[in-house]
Amino acid sequence: MIPRERRHKRHTALLVAVWAAYASGCGPEPRETGGWAVRDSSDVRIVENLERAWGEGDAWRVANDPTLEIGVEEGEEPYQLFRVSDAVRLGDGRIVVSNSGSGELRFFDLEGRFLYSAGRHGEGPGEFGEFSSMRVWGSGRRGLVVTDPGNSRVNFFQGNGEYIGSARV
Repeated sequence: MIPRERRHKRHTALLVAVWAAYASGCGPEPRETGGWAVRDSSDVRIVENLERAWGEGDAWRVANDPTLEIGVEEGEEPYQLFRVSDAVRLGDGRIVVSNSGSGELRFFDLEGRFLYSAGRHGEGPGEFGEFSSMRVWGSGRRGLVVTDPGNSRVNFFQGNGEYIGSARV
């Protein structure tokens, strides 16, 4: 005879297995709404397309050649990039590249022409120990938030590269 404590563990394991099977997909049948079906699985709403959303030949494609390329192996210094951690597009179309090799934010126009840079390696205001990530912020995507784990802080810049301030993390 199996001891009572062991039987209890076996029953608990069986109940957990039955509940897991139910929760992992044994929910209500999909309900069709137009060209898609909606169902629920463990409180996660799943929407599934049942038919094409576009006609033959209208699908999106990735171009064979890039529409903009920034960076060179040999050439002018502002275009030589090393250890790039991020690149973002500001609201006016300018592109900012966080170039960890030089500790700079490099600003480029819509055509990929270098405009100016901001920052450098260091520990002072507007200087970087190490880039981690860069994101745009503010109305019109005009500012930059740049994480700097090397100096344990987050830096804030205006879209023109002007240093605003930082916060310790």
